[in-house]
Amino acid sequence: MFVSGRGAAGPPRVVLMVVVAIHVGVSAASTQGSLTGAGITLQADGVPTNLSAAFWVGGEVPDMTEVSVCVCLKFLRGRANYDTLVSYATSNNTNELYIGFAYPSRLFEAWWGFTLMARAEVTSDILRWWRLCYVHNFTTHSYTIFWNDKVYTGTSRGPEALSGGGIFVLGQDQDSLGGGFAFSQSLNAVLGDFRLYTRAVTEQEAVDYTSCRPTNHEPKPLIDFTDIMKDWRLEGSVEIGEVNMSEVCQEESVFHLVFPEKRIFSQTAALCESVGGSVAAPATPEENQRILVSVTPFTEQCLDPAGVVVYLGFKANPEKRTLTHYSTGRVAQYTNVTSSYNTGYHCLGFMIITGVQASWLQMRCLDELCTLCAFHGVSRLKLRGLCEMSLFDTTYLVVGGAVTGKPILKGHDYSLLQWEGDTWTLLYLPDGGTAKATMIRTFPDQYPVGRRDWRVEGDRCPPPKGAVYTPLVLSACQREQFTCDDGSCVSITQRCDLLTDCPDFSDEMDCHIVQDSGSYMSELPPPLRDGSPVPISLMANITSMGDFSLLDLRISFDLILIFENTDLNRVRRAARVWRPEVFLEDGSGSRVDLEEYDTRTLVRRTSQPLPDHFTRLKEDEHFKGADNDLVEQRTLTVRSACQFDLSMYPFDVQACRVVVRSVLGVRSLSLLSEGVHFLGSRRLLEYYVREVRAEGGHREGLSHVTLHFTFYNLFKYYICGTYVPTTLLLSITHLTFFFHLDDFTNRVMVSLTALMVMSTLFLQTNQAMPRTAYLKLVDIWFVFCIVMNFSVVLLVVVIDYLKEASRGTQIVPVRPFVGKGKASHRPLVSMLNASIFLNTCGRVGVPIVYFTFVSVYFGYTITNRKVT
Repeated sequence: MFVSGRGAAGPPRVVLMVVVAIHVGVSAASTQGSLTGAGITLQADGVPTNLSAAFWVGGEVPDMTEVSVCVCLKFLRGRANYDTLVSYATSNNTNELYIGFAYPSRLFEAWWGFTLMARAEVTSDILRWWRLCYVHNFTTHSYTIFWNDKVYTGTSRGPEALSGGGIFVLGQDQDSLGGGFAFSQSLNAVLGDFRLYTRAVTEQEAVDYTSCRPTNHEPKPLIDFTDIMKDWRLEGSVEIGEVNMSEVCQEESVFHLVFPEKRIFSQTAALCESVGGSVAAPATPEENQRILVSVTPFTEQCLDPAGVVVYLGFKANPEKRTLTHYSTGRVAQYTNVTSSYNTGYHCLGFMIITGVQASWLQMRCLDELCTLCAFHGVSRLKLRGLCEMSLFDTTYLVVGGAVTGKPILKGHDYSLLQWEGDTWTLLYLPDGGTAKATMIRTFPDQYPVGRRDWRVEGDRCPPPKGAVYTPLVLSACQREQFTCDDGSCVSITQRCDLLTDCPDFSDEMDCHIVQDSGSYMSELPPPLRDGSPVPISLMANITSMGDFSLLDLRISFDLILIFENTDLNRVRRAARVWRPEVFLEDGSGSRVDLEEYDTRTLVRRTSQPLPDHFTRLKEDEHFKGADNDLVEQRTLTVRSACQFDLSMYPFDVQACRVVVRSVLGVRSLSLLSEGVHFLGSRRLLEYYVREVRAEGGHREGLSHVTLHFTFYNLFKYYICGTYVPTTLLLSITHLTFFFHLDDFTNRVMVSLTALMVMSTLFLQTNQAMPRTAYLKLVDIWFVFCIVMNFSVVLLVVVIDYLKEASRGTQIVPVRPFVGKGKASHRPLVSMLNASIFLNTCGRVGVPIVYFTFVSVYFGYTITNRKVT
């Protein structure tokens, strides 16, 4: 039985509280060596109030130059301001000595007036035991804080001594002498073996106390729990009881909780994991016995005809005759299976044999059994989706003990989530529970974990605009995890990755890359920054060259334009994103033909995510718009005119330009070139893409980025298809000079045939090229070769003429005798010699002329082969 406190006079202030397993009338001071110790529970009903406190009335408090406060405490809830442990006030100073824990970091702090005397960054989680010894020497201005196995020391400011004659209170902060309490500075905790000494206990004494070693401090403390009924005045909801010191000193690492609804094994595992636990898998006989104690009260609801109550977290392997953990796959070292492994069933159930004996039985995984979850430490669930000013807590702890058999979720500070009637109800406990939220159930036995709709009443947060219910998410997921709508957890990296990882596919829902501020206008560019235009970085990726037509004087290529800017506005849909408007023109200023295939907006992560906040319904990682770049990719096919200069054809180098120009003036927007990348094949049918570059600039008040293309002719084809054949034809023609002078027919036919073939080749080559008013290099070559061939034909004819003339009828004139009787034949001999001379000149002269021309021709080509 717990006894409510009463004032110095008058009736009791609260009714009696009924609890279990409590002893009354503790009259002897306890030590850590005993099994139990005297203790009190402040705000035992769980309702935050300024009425629950313990006043020391066992004697006057003297002046103190040294003080030591030792206590074992378990926080049941936190407070929004301070968890006040000790408040000692005098008529001159309401904070003569204040000891408490600051919110939200729960720092240990000790104050004198408005002077902070001591501080320590201690870990003070709720629902577990902590052991504290605070030792302060006002003469030396030093303090030592012993917190479980941690020790903190320091120097302090403050008085030389504490004044006596004041009022000593546990659990409330005195803002006036003996009063001025506020529930936001109260304490909801169990206190055991409280001691206050008017001396500085030794280090060994403090270590013994916080280490749970037997102590017998002499002299006795000034204030303790030796006789609570006599020495203390308890006000409000305060319960007296005994604290099991074995629990204080060695808490169990695992505790179990029964969910008394029947489910198949997969649903059991999902429920346990959604509340931060796992399906119970006993590792020792002692843990197996604790499970028996936990499930025994639920036999009426959960026991099946075979005597099985709940599932266990093991899977049976009949082939290997082993048990493995259902999640980790580790082989169980402790087993308690009653039957052989040859039943073919893979799940394990916990079967009660007698009230003190239990074993494990293989079950079908589709059988419906109650759920037993194991928790390694306190399970904390986060409530998301509330507004900043909500009265409800954002952290909840799973605890048992509900009257209905269902667990309850205790808010960290002021809220309680429990089953009421036929659904779950969230209550704000102060002020009589004026704020409440009721869960809208969609199926029986539904728990409030995951995303649920709630009917919220009396809270400071209105429902979403146009909605009757408020969606909230209660989640046990850790950092770097995402909460599915059913309460299960997946890695945050699996959110919106186009793969469904949540059982309900909710990880791929509401995948908006960016979000707007509500006032965003996609028609307007981002605002000027310090009077400067918005910089837009433009990168071009050319994936392929589609066409290069000399006849049409056009080129086409596939282009990806990548616009990148740091937009201060954050938008929800790509359709509403402000897009930089540009147009493309060729080198002459004419518009090009565009065909747009795809446009996508991406975000380039360049910063760390913003801190997560409970007001967001989902744990999506949010990034500041000013620190992360929006990237828009436009995939285009561009067909642009290009003015080719073919004077050096086929050894020509062509240059083309495509200009990306902004529609907005340079005062609003500035395009900055980030380069161009050619990703496709550089070798085209006739040309090779030698260089692609980009440069930025301004013209006519508009910024632009110019893409420069340089194409080199692949002349090897023309070497093989034009120059070599014509050279061979010219060589064949030249060989006619080596024919016999009398073989005129073959000499002239070979030369004429070569001339005809060369002319035909010339015509075919010209048909594949655009007509120009000027001669191209290839034209000059053909003209030379044709002229040379024609010259050879002409020379062959002249040679034959001279030769035939030398064979004409000889007329012997009658002349006077001039000597020895010989006639003169010099004219005929000279003509024959002339034909032989011309033939020899053809043999030697044609190669000389050819090689001289080739040297000049290709020398000019090499010298002048560059971009014009």
